[in-house]
Amino acid sequence: LTSELQNAVEGLCLTGSDIGNIYLWKREEQIDMIVAAHKGSVYALSTFVNGFASGGKDGKVRMWNNDLDPLRTYDISAAAMAEIVVKAVDQKQGVVLIGTASSEILQLDQDSGEVVTVTRGHKEGGVYAVATHPTKALYASVGNDAVLRLWDLANKREWKRKQVEGPGRSVAFSPDGKLLAVGHHLGSWSIHRLDNMDEIASGKDRKKAIWAIKFSPNLRFMAVGSEDAFIDLYDCVNDYDWLGALQGHTGAVRELDWSEDSRLLQSCGSDQDLLYWNVQDQTLISGFEATRNTSWDTWTSTV
Repeated sequence: LTSELQNAVEGLCLTGSDIGNIYLWKREEQIDMIVAAHKGSVYALSTFVNGFASGGKDGKVRMWNNDLDPLRTYDISAAAMAEIVVKAVDQKQGVVLIGTASSEILQLDQDSGEVVTVTRGHKEGGVYAVATHPTKALYASVGNDAVLRLWDLANKREWKRKQVEGPGRSVAFSPDGKLLAVGHHLGSWSIHRLDNMDEIASGKDRKKAIWAIKFSPNLRFMAVGSEDAFIDLYDCVNDYDWLGALQGHTGAVRELDWSEDSRLLQSCGSDQDLLYWNVQDQTLISGFEATRNTSWDTWTSTV
């Protein structure tokens, strides 16, 4: 049993199965009729006047009358030009709302068959990082679905998206807002243009997740913190060449913050240490005297 529908008006009880059948039940708890409705599981059933709608793993929505005669079939996957698994349906006044396994809500016009996207979200597995644009009403998000998404805050809708090489664990805008850096789950990172989402650079110097990534305010450097407890520095001016690694944490590096003059870096890790670094010399700064009057461009440390 993958779905159930009871229509109190008509006295119907319908259930959908994982083999694509819809069962009509009698009041005596006996099956009255079986209809082969979908290829794969039937996940959704919804009643409407004089009938009901069904949706399934095959990406189709079907309309039925109360005698289980098919009225019309809509191929949502074909209309959306993507592989769709229908998980929920609801119909009213010729419009069908469709919830999908990939966290989308679609709207189907029953007369024309046109499908439009109402909203999108990340697929199952979690959202791991978000970042706001420095000047525009935009934010970026990454998660286990390996998709970099840009969101329009004013309209509360997805603006752009880009399939990236693997699940994301961190994301950051460049200070000028023209670039996006993404840290991935197996030690790699990638840089993307905001205007067309094209990847312009990538690298991999670690084996474990990149939990923190941050451009310097002067756009000269990029710092990348990993679960391997390293902070890698890259030269943004010269094709993101690797400059060296800062070592001092004993746990995953979780937060990174640059000073306003891009000379210093502070890092916070799962070891609960807050460390300060001289970026030019790639050395650890001992004590707080040398940094007590520093103006920081951001402050995300949790320590």
